[in-house]
Amino acid sequence: MRKYILAILIMILLVIIGVQQVQSQINILNVKNKTIDKIIKTEYNDIDAKIMKENQLKTKPKYIVMQVTAYDLSIQSCGKSYSNPSRGITRDGYNLTNKSHSEALTVSSNKFPMGTKLQLEFPESHEKYNGVYIVRDTGNFKENVLDVYVGDFGEKVGQETINFGRVDVRVLVINNKNTK
Repeated sequence: MRKYILAILIMILLVIIGVQQVQSQINILNVKNKTIDKIIKTEYNDIDAKIMKENQLKTKPKYIVMQVTAYDLSIQSCGKSYSNPSRGITRDGYNLTNKSHSEALTVSSNKFPMGTKLQLEFPESHEKYNGVYIVRDTGNFKENVLDVYVGDFGEKVGQETINFGRVDVRVLVINNKNTK
């Protein structure tokens, strides 16, 4: 009888040890599953972020390249002396008199309607002119050319206007609303 009790106790002990080992294996599997879930979730998020980035690249703004020249309020640029009452007045009625380039941010164009906002990106040599401009005037130049107002330097053409030259610029149309 002792042998049977001893055998039963050994079996119970083995079952308890076996259950603990099984529970330990289950815990290890749970940890591995959590790690795998975390990896899968991370990879999924990385793939999702990559897809979103690719979609954003597809919807990148469309720039056009245009040539840009400069004008000021000199007689040579605009044909009007100080005594002319319309000197410095743009087609939309904005007064450029005594305004600097950065105060006015005005562009003259035959391509875009009055009030259109344009973002201009100049090459490094002219990067100080980068910014958002408003079409306030028209001029006597070709369709694919913009004329950027650089300042009021008096009746004689300013050196900045002369030095500006003709530059290829990236142009992004922001809106076509009439704003002054």
